Amino acid sequence: MAPVEIDVIPRDVVAAPVAHLKIVDKAFELPLVNDTYNEVTRLAAPLSPFVETVKENMEKVTPMLESGFITIKTKAEEKLFPQLPEGTTANIQAKLDTAKENVASAVGNLDSLACEGLDQLTTKLPALKEATPEL
Repeated sequence: MAPVEIDVIPRDVVAAPVAHLKIVDKAFELPLVNDTYNEVTRLAAPLSPFVETVKENMEKVTPMLESGFITIKTKAEEKLFPQLPEGTTANIQAKLDTAKENVASAVGNLDSLACEGLDQLTTKLPALKEATPEL
């Protein structure tokens, strides 16, 4: 059988919510970042109705797509799982759990590293802490 590339990861595989990153809070303490965000938000406001329309359309289509995905998944499990050697499912789940833990740890380490880097940057460039009009 030829290899198959998967472009999307099913929702149930990535069950953990996105962690809150400390670097986001730290960056928003800088007037430059905060003011830029507010300005981009203001400029993007006219697009909001279009985004809402797309969101509403996606909310209509999503249940159908999820239903189709669940049907395909169920059929695959019914036909494929009985053919797998005993313990394969548990082995795959254990590896997936380990991978999730490793990714979470790496994200935490990168978040800390980014915070340290931002601290170093603001120490060397104190102007970043000043109000935007003063820059």
